[in-house]
Amino acid sequence: SLGVIGFLQGVFSLLPKGKGWLFRGDRAFESEKVFNLVEKRKYGYVIKMRMTEDLAHWVLMEGSFRPARFLTEEGEEIEMKSGYFQRDCWRWPRRVVVVRKRNPQNPQGWLFDELSWNYACYVTDRRWAEEDVLRFYEARGDMENCIQELKKDLCIGKVSSQHFFAQAALLELKSLAYNLLILFQNKVLKFGYRIRIRTLRKRVLEIPGKLSKHSGWLLLHLSEIWPWKDEWGDFRRRLALCA
Repeated sequence: SLGVIGFLQGVFSLLPKGKGWLFRGDRAFESEKVFNLVEKRKYGYVIKMRMTEDLAHWVLMEGSFRPARFLTEEGEEIEMKSGYFQRDCWRWPRRVVVVRKRNPQNPQGWLFDELSWNYACYVTDRRWAEEDVLRFYEARGDMENCIQELKKDLCIGKVSSQHFFAQAALLELKSLAYNLLILFQNKVLKFGYRIRIRTLRKRVLEIPGKLSKHSGWLLLHLSEIWPWKDEWGDFRRRLALCA
């Protein structure tokens, strides 16, 4: 965050005038100087906040949460609320949108509780619905999520060859496989949203079933209690149409 004001002034000077620009930033940009800069230029903003003790207390005491009106690709449980909060260093209260997701794998610090909620707060001048504030902010990290998925699920972070050009070719092949998986989800699976590769494996590939042979044909018998049995049959039929 050092030198951020000079950096932003340089960026803003390159923007065409007369348009309604929106500024989106992570925790490093949560400061009164940044707010003053974007508010003076009449830019809209959504900035993630540092979860300090005073903010944590306000989150727990102010208002009540409601379920979000959408589902994430991982099916996470999400609740949200909003209200006006003022840090000691702020000139006036600003609107803060609070989002909590149930994620037992993420320890919580100030707001850790027995229900395993994971909290995040966003300060904004927008009067949007809480869901729209969250969507706008989370759009910033899509490329980072793709890189993380490539590292964890397709192992681009591991070097399997000591030869530079061979390793470069492997990286291109893994990237091609990643794009083909996205195309497969869009054209065949048609969830309406994109899921992680690891989730795709569990839901489509690593499925409970029994393979048998009858009259020279191989038959796959799916478990009757598997929740995606009918869905998987639809996948196969759509895949056949692509052949």
